[in-house]
Amino acid sequence: MRLVPDALPALAHSRAGIVASGTATVEAALMDTPFVMVYRVSPLTYFLGKSRVKVPHFAMVNLIAGERIVPELVQHDFTAANITAQLGEILPHAAQHDGHVPAPSGGFRLTAP
Repeated sequence: MRLVPDALPALAHSRAGIVASGTATVEAALMDTPFVMVYRVSPLTYFLGKSRVKVPHFAMVNLIAGERIVPELVQHDFTAANITAQLGEILPHAAQHDGHVPAPSGGFRLTAP
């Protein structure tokens, strides 16, 4: 694993990524890079926001798709062990994968065929 300052070229050449929640999840999906979405805020912010924010997913790509197409590790689930486990699920398939983030069950894709 290597951290780089310019994420877009790195994502384009990666077999998989660890992407913070936000527009970067859409960018990664558009680049056909399999990834795990991660997000953590302060415990107080999470406590106050949890009761006010009612969404089924946190990753923009999952919100757009209307279902979970990429794994989300949020708050307490965002641990090194969980990241390793999720990447372990993605990486064995990345070499065989056509490079696309899986299409939601409704047939919608974030990328052009």
